[in-house]
Amino acid sequence: MSRVSLLILFAFGAVGLLAAQTAGASVPTCRGQVTVSTFEPNAGSFLESILVGGQGRVYVSLVPDAPDNDRVLLVRYDRPGSTPVVIAESFEGTPGGLAWDGKRILWGSIRGGEGADEDPRSAIYLVDTNRGIVDTFATGLGQANGIARARDGVTYASNNLGLLLDRIGPTGSVNHSWGTVESANGLVVSSDQKYLFAAQTFVDPGAVVRIDRSRPSRVITWWSAAGLDPKPFLDGITRDDLGNLYVTSFIRGEIIKIDRRRRACVVASGINSPTSLNFGFRNRLRSGRLFVSSYSGAITSITGAQKASVPG
Repeated sequence: MSRVSLLILFAFGAVGLLAAQTAGASVPTCRGQVTVSTFEPNAGSFLESILVGGQGRVYVSLVPDAPDNDRVLLVRYDRPGSTPVVIAESFEGTPGGLAWDGKRILWGSIRGGEGADEDPRSAIYLVDTNRGIVDTFATGLGQANGIARARDGVTYASNNLGLLLDRIGPTGSVNHSWGTVESANGLVVSSDQKYLFAAQTFVDPGAVVRIDRSRPSRVITWWSAAGLDPKPFLDGITRDDLGNLYVTSFIRGEIIKIDRRRRACVVASGINSPTSLNFGFRNRLRSGRLFVSSYSGAITSITGAQKASVPG
């Protein structure tokens, strides 16, 4: 959820609902034992994206608290309560999405005006986490507030204030109008690598859509938030190795699980303004703890998310 996006939320009058729940329709609570704990209470003033690596290391793209809030940082936490290690920093733009490229991190840098469909200026950096070397991977992107990389080396970048999805080839070549999805935010590639899933933020009622990677004009609504009150303003999205999807609701403070039958349930609630989420790995499977970043600065850890199921 970029800073410009937050202005849109204010315009909608939605920020006042961050911690509020109404008597409107809701997604049922998942069945199963789920534990929610605080990994880090305050990592910064604006957490945009989160990524998990080997040995449970957590990487976050953020703006630090004042007086250092003129910088954008990529930081690493080695364990709960540990001192954050700054991996890379930028004095331009605002923090964007994160994705793995082998042992390096693709780090989005949001620049330019609203939407950026017509004036794409955002970029993706390629960060060597061991040596701290930062190279520019791609430029001329709409926002890069959501990033997903497929196994064939193709990367996708979203723009939650516009319509266009960017496709970036393995060497950094950009197709700025590869796909069209309104207000796409978080992105994730399906386990079979055939599809790209996108969480839509500023659409009514909010949805997760599936894009065919071989023919991006084929877009279907995978799950709709129709009837939810307040509206969810979906943000980040990830998956586990069984093909279940997990998406954050920035306004409702919920983590919603969508199973392979396209049924939804709430894994966790009461998380203040969650932005992004990502699984840790267990035995090389994307099935460990689920980590969540929050705009307000906290990092949350959730166990049991994969085993949780839709009631009934």
